Amino acid sequence: MEILRSDKNSVAVYKESGIPSQPDKSGQTDMTALLKAEIGGEIYCVHRLDTPTAGVMVYARSSRAAGMLSAALAADDSCKLYMAAVSGAPETDSGEMHDLLWHDRHMNKSFCVSSPRASAKPAFLEYRTLAKTDDSSLVLIKLHTGRTHQIRVQFASRKMPLFGDGKYGSRQKGALGLCCVRLCWKDPFSGKNIDICRLPQSPWNGFDITPDMLCF
Repeated sequence: MEILRSDKNSVAVYKESGIPSQPDKSGQTDMTALLKAEIGGEIYCVHRLDTPTAGVMVYARSSRAAGMLSAALAADDSCKLYMAAVSGAPETDSGEMHDLLWHDRHMNKSFCVSSPRASAKPAFLEYRTLAKTDDSSLVLIKLHTGRTHQIRVQFASRKMPLFGDGKYGSRQKGALGLCCVRLCWKDPFSGKNIDICRLPQSPWNGFDITPDMLCF
């Protein structure tokens, strides 16, 4: 386990693909259990990444800290940036995606819908293309809403499925091409701005990316 930052109130880590963020019905060992074994004490999950998604996460070390961190991560001055490896390329090198998403709980799959329906919610993200090959692109994404599978379904609906995302139509094999690469928030205890950036490995090996590129 790679611990990126730790103090008495929180611990920031890099979650590998395939590990649940918190206990779920799969019964797999999750990040909270791994952290308890690594550093001891109580660990509270205050935000999630889907199991196949890798990236930066922060956990609280007390119930009081959990509430305060949850609010800090939801504040307007916080930021979550993702990097995605997708098939094809966006029509423009930067832009926005606005959709109405409906999540089917039985299938655990989200869909873009054209008209309002019960439980459908608006989804909004910004993107910027970082690099391209003949048949794929690496994009940086800033989420403005946090819908289930949002990045995956919004890109797939535009014929750009993420690498390794068979659920949404990818023919690429391997790990899901999605990683939370930057997490920023104002620490509710010290008042300091925390900015954690961590570049992933596969399936991004073929792209020359540096940390200074991970901003909007």
